[in-house]
Amino acid sequence: MTSQDPYQLVAKWNVPVGTEVHNVILEHNISTGNKLLRVDGTVIVKQNSILTRVGDHEFPISNLKALLSIKCTDRGDWVHTLSINGMTFKDYKNGYYQNFTTWKPEIAGREFLITFEKHRSEVYVDGTNIRTTRRFVECGTSTIFHLHRAFCEIIEQGVGGRTAMTQTLSVDNTPVPVFKDKEDGVFIVKPTGAR
Repeated sequence: MTSQDPYQLVAKWNVPVGTEVHNVILEHNISTGNKLLRVDGTVIVKQNSILTRVGDHEFPISNLKALLSIKCTDRGDWVHTLSINGMTFKDYKNGYYQNFTTWKPEIAGREFLITFEKHRSEVYVDGTNIRTTRRFVECGTSTIFHLHRAFCEIIEQGVGGRTAMTQTLSVDNTPVPVFKDKEDGVFIVKPTGAR
């Protein structure tokens, strides 16, 4: 991209909120100050002025208050930081993952977001609560459901005598890794030619 492009992609965040994940995309041409901020494809902020290259932008994500902060360091690096409800994005997500476990399996050629709400032991697929069957098994509890004819099972079991529980998902008896977006919410853009 060149400085003539009105917008340049500089940051993408996946913000988990309850049983859904919202996509936040920031395009920012540092040379011109042009900024475009979208949440789930909807434009939230659009600015075309060199006077607005730095600053804070508050905006909602579902029922949360998000803050995008854009700063320029003494070295000329541009720092784009997202915080949620007054917390760093990293701290917000750590709190989220204490209440929810998520997976993104591909079933019948499509990726699904499966969310397990730990406190109520409920399962959501792409944000929709689904009907499940629960039963006790030797190692804990089993939650069973079908998705596009695929057999899905979440096993919840205690960890080493503590009150903490772990959840594992298998689809057609194949384990699915837990999905945890590790992004910390900070994107740094170096000036052109910097190392």
